[in-house]
Amino acid sequence: MLKTSFSFAGLEKLSSLKKLEVLDLSFNVDIDNDILPSLMTLTSLKILDLSFTSLNGNFPIKFAALENLKVLDLSNCNFNGVSILKKLKSLNPGYNRFNESAATSLNTLSSLTNLDLSNNPLLGPFPAQELAHLTNLEKLDLSFTQLNGTPDIQGKWRIGFS
Repeated sequence: MLKTSFSFAGLEKLSSLKKLEVLDLSFNVDIDNDILPSLMTLTSLKILDLSFTSLNGNFPIKFAALENLKVLDLSNCNFNGVSILKKLKSLNPGYNRFNESAATSLNTLSSLTNLDLSNNPLLGPFPAQELAHLTNLEKLDLSFTQLNGTPDIQGKWRIGFS
C-alpha cells in the first residue's frame, strides 16, 4: 500500500505498478484530474482512496477499465457524478456536489453494498425509485442532506443507519 504526501511530479509512473491492489492518495491536495489517466491503467486496483484531493467534475468514463475496483472513496472532492464502475461494492462520494441527477445515475451500480451520500446537496423527496435498483445495498448514509419525506423502502433492502 502506498500512503504518503508527495508532489504530482512522478505520479504518472504509478501506471507501471500493474499488480497494485490498494492505493491511498487521500489528503494530497496537490492531486487533481491530471493524475486520472495514470490511475486508469492500474487494472488490479481493488481499493482506491482519493478523498481530500483536488479532483473535480464527473468521473471519467475510461475508469470502467478498473473492473476489479471494489471500494472507492471520493469524499471531500468536488465530484458531481460517478456511474461507470459497475462492480463497486462500496462508494463514498460524501461531501461532494452530488445532486439529485447525480444520485439518479447511481442506479446502475447494482453491486453496491455501502453507499455514503452524506453532506451532498440532495434536495426534495427521498429518491426511493432511483435507489430501488441497488438491491444489494446494506448501508446507506443520507445524513446532512436536504432530503425530506418518509422513505418508502420495499423489497429486500437491508439498510443499517449509523
